[in-house]
Amino acid sequence: MYHLKVEPIELLELLDSTVSAYRLYAKDLLSKEALPGMTRRTRESLIITSKLEDSVAAVLWGDNVRVRQILGNLTSNAIKFTYKGSVTITVTQPTKGQIMFSVKDTGLGISETDQRKLFGKYEQLATFRPSTAGTTGLGLCISKSLVKRMGGKMGVDSKPKQGSTFWFTLPVIDPPVKAKRRSVVGRNDSPRGDGGIPQLLMPEMPREITSGPPHVEIHREPAPKPEDLVLTSDDLRVLVAEDNPVLQMTLKAMLMRLGITPVVVGNGADVVKECGGDPFDLLILDIQMPEMNGDTALAAVLQKEHPLKAVACTGDAMPHQIEHYKKVGFSAVVTKPFTFAELTSALLEMGILSKKEDAVETPADPVTQTLQKMLSI
Repeated sequence: MYHLKVEPIELLELLDSTVSAYRLYAKDLLSKEALPGMTRRTRESLIITSKLEDSVAAVLWGDNVRVRQILGNLTSNAIKFTYKGSVTITVTQPTKGQIMFSVKDTGLGISETDQRKLFGKYEQLATFRPSTAGTTGLGLCISKSLVKRMGGKMGVDSKPKQGSTFWFTLPVIDPPVKAKRRSVVGRNDSPRGDGGIPQLLMPEMPREITSGPPHVEIHREPAPKPEDLVLTSDDLRVLVAEDNPVLQMTLKAMLMRLGITPVVVGNGADVVKECGGDPFDLLILDIQMPEMNGDTALAAVLQKEHPLKAVACTGDAMPHQIEHYKKVGFSAVVTKPFTFAELTSALLEMGILSKKEDAVETPADPVTQTLQKMLSI
């Protein structure tokens, strides 16, 4: 089980990196007609911006990785279902003890009927075409659960044809050590990505923090350094299946840190197709995908191929569900949203990775460093 952390979150950097990453996501959708009447021109006109209100402190204390993933999920959905206009990410402080993140779009909007079931798992909303839009419920279900664990709330305000605003709140936590702010640049409502990075003098973080909001278990588990790990096979072939382009990029960057350059596909049907050629040694499969789910794809592959190792990536990890994945043939299960440490732990247990006895630390290449910063992996 993932233990929530309390650590500094630089809000301007969070907004900058989210906007930058999801502009790439929007660009990836240019060639895909995901909504009726959408054209390349209208998708190109989609404006993605962010705003941090002046009354909000530059640093929020909470779980950095989870906050980024929740905000990313809301932004991804907003872009997916907005074919013209704008998507705006805003951070406000409605009360002294509460921070609010909101993602407002000018998309199709959501009916009251759909809003009532919006946060259920794998819900397909009537507003969207099943063949193109896919599901949104799993990500929202996980996100709402994580927000609740962090002591906050999540909701949506929307009307059909008038866009939607998804929001979540988090409690303001007093830092264990005061952080001094030197200066803050670019703190207006101009589009993020303009180089306005906060200049902060951050304190050295204690190894353990003994204060936090209700329902939060404080735990720090350091991620293994890629330099301390080695692949057990020099010619390892890895196939990744994930239908979200941003998560594809995240997972690919994680694997490249380990010296793995995977083949990446977007659905289960392509998994079966790719496995019809040269055999793979490892499959990393999202469970819920369009056209064919990950567990169905693995079962089909194993009927034709030699035994191989596979990792299931899923938001559904109840004991009976994990038992099902193992029966299908998965060697390990990682629960979404997962971290680099959790992925490497699974690969170590499977024997894909082993620990070096004498590791020599070397910095990651510039491209990998950029992706790590953007996607917080």
